[in-house]
Amino acid sequence: MQFADWLFEVFALIGTIAFAISGAIVAIEKQADLFGVLFLGVTTSCGGGLLRDITMGNLPPSMFFNGLHVWAAVLTSLTIFVLARIFQQSFLQNLSFVDRVTNVADALGLGACSVIGAQIVLRAGYTQHMFLVVTMGMFTAVGGGMLRDLLLREIPVILHKRIYALASIFGATVYYALWSAGVFEAVCVFAGVGATFLLRILATVFEWDLPRALKYTGASEENNE
Repeated sequence: MQFADWLFEVFALIGTIAFAISGAIVAIEKQADLFGVLFLGVTTSCGGGLLRDITMGNLPPSMFFNGLHVWAAVLTSLTIFVLARIFQQSFLQNLSFVDRVTNVADALGLGACSVIGAQIVLRAGYTQHMFLVVTMGMFTAVGGGMLRDLLLREIPVILHKRIYALASIFGATVYYALWSAGVFEAVCVFAGVGATFLLRILATVFEWDLPRALKYTGASEENNE
């Protein structure tokens, strides 16, 4: 296996595990049962790739051929469920810390999947189509979380959460720009993942938001967050 292929598989697995952690924690906070936690963990991890493959006409989607990522998502989600059940008192008393862990895992998954999605499009031969590369990178990164939120009857985070989809677009664009310039593959990958992760974390720390048409205050604002 060449180094580029090895790096691809590593970051694909990182994205799967990171999104499974965030998806499982969200499901637990919404009081889903064991199956719900596992299902939402897998959906968050693999849903973006599913949407990407359907959009590109790669049928059946690759998740049904590569069981590694599905099983990785299942085992990760199961581990989170067991830990939360065993240490449920600590879990409930440290929700702010849990939310920070969820945010970091989600940011890492966002970065890894943005680059992986872009790589898959490039490997399919669409090297001259930047819009397609970047868009499929974003689909891969945000699609699973969007499906999770819809299943939970929540407004998808890409529509209101601090610099979420834009961070994915930024990372995929950085990756594609460096790749087009002939930069070594590993540098392109780390730069793309790092750009997404850094922008997402900075947006959270400094509370960067895109402008909204209406500004709610008090109880109305709480109901719309």
